[in-house]
Amino acid sequence: NKRSNCCRMQTQLTEQQPVKSLQKSCIDQITTNISHWSRNIAEWNPQVLYWISPFDALLPTLAQDILNELTVRKKLDPQILQLFFRKIDTVDLHGQSMMVTPSLMPLLVTTIKPTLRSLNLSHCKKLNGQSIEILTQCSQIQELYLNYCNLKASSLNLVLQALGPNLRILELARDHTGQGDVTDEIVSTIGTKCSQLQILQLPGCNMIHDVSPLGGCPNLTTLNLGACFDVSSDSCISALSALNLLEHLDISHCPIDDTVLQVMAFANLQLRHLNISGCSKVQNDGFASLIENCHSIEDLNVGGCTKITQWDAFKSKQIPLKQLDLTGTSIDDDAFVNIKLDAMTHLIIDCTGLSGTSIRYIRKHAMVLEDLQIANVDIDGDEHQLLKLRIASLTTLHLRLTIPVDQMDVIMLAIATNCPNIVDLLIQPAYISQQCLMEMGDQLSHLTKLSLMETTITKAG
Repeated sequence: NKRSNCCRMQTQLTEQQPVKSLQKSCIDQITTNISHWSRNIAEWNPQVLYWISPFDALLPTLAQDILNELTVRKKLDPQILQLFFRKIDTVDLHGQSMMVTPSLMPLLVTTIKPTLRSLNLSHCKKLNGQSIEILTQCSQIQELYLNYCNLKASSLNLVLQALGPNLRILELARDHTGQGDVTDEIVSTIGTKCSQLQILQLPGCNMIHDVSPLGGCPNLTTLNLGACFDVSSDSCISALSALNLLEHLDISHCPIDDTVLQVMAFANLQLRHLNISGCSKVQNDGFASLIENCHSIEDLNVGGCTKITQWDAFKSKQIPLKQLDLTGTSIDDDAFVNIKLDAMTHLIIDCTGLSGTSIRYIRKHAMVLEDLQIANVDIDGDEHQLLKLRIASLTTLHLRLTIPVDQMDVIMLAIATNCPNIVDLLIQPAYISQQCLMEMGDQLSHLTKLSLMETTITKAG
């Protein structure tokens, strides 16, 4: 009766609103009371196995939305899982370390094994080898997320051998603290058993040396090997040569050399997102080969590639980049003005070789920028370029620059007036008046994050 009255009342309140408002109300009502209901149901009839089917008949996604909300509110427990979620296909228990214990895994598998397609147990560090091995019974899983879990290599290997043929997404990120479960043996299993894999995330797996078996996953479109510090260039070449569908590649902080980039330039022609930041062995030849031949790249991160000293490739092949990170590189004004900015939406320049000339180039040509981060650029004498920065699309602006104290208020007010849609603003260092802050607040009506670092706020302008 209470449910019926609640639904009638909610219907009256939402006659002119989308059906989703009613669904949201149902989800809130259920997640608020579900612990009480589950106790009553268990006492009334311990054999009840599934309770939400009438809701599912009306709203097919309701069970999944309720599970997600319970996870967020940290109210999910084994009894609720058993009573209410027998037909769900996606279980996201990311970060639920207190709830996801070895004793929960058999219940989880036996309860929803027939329909389970996606399972996220990332950051559930109480899991052990035996509890994870029970997943071998869930061969229908297509998406498996085990980021930052403390597992045994042997147990993980068994799971991948059983689930491999159906897996499409696999994430095994680690945190460089000596977790040794993702080894060359695991990579070999992935390469031989997971032929349908499309997304593979292995960042921080510093026990990996040989990635050549990944050539056995020809359907990969996303591969993340970031901070795999011991991966060899030869094994990268072997793997990348076979991955012709690759669109997203992160090999940041890997000890690769120019030969890897030269192979990528001809083998990975669909590559759109590339992160080689921190690859200190990459030099001019490899970079030039990449830019001149890999025309599909939209997102490029070369931060920290200190041995790239020649940027002529940007002039000969003006790739329409959308995102570019040049942090810590040696690029200068003459090279920067050859970069095509017409389509650029995200730009990070933390480069001591740039000056106000580059700022002027940005404000004249980067008209669709959404995220602009500038640091360590020498604008001495060119502060007026910031006064003229007028990009209506800009939502994030980070300025780590030395701006003369007597010009700070004027420049900040000009930015607030000319870029009114900024949501995230960072200034370092900041010497600014209270009056200026108030006027900026009036102009930046969308601002949700303001960071004033190394700040002095004065009472008078």
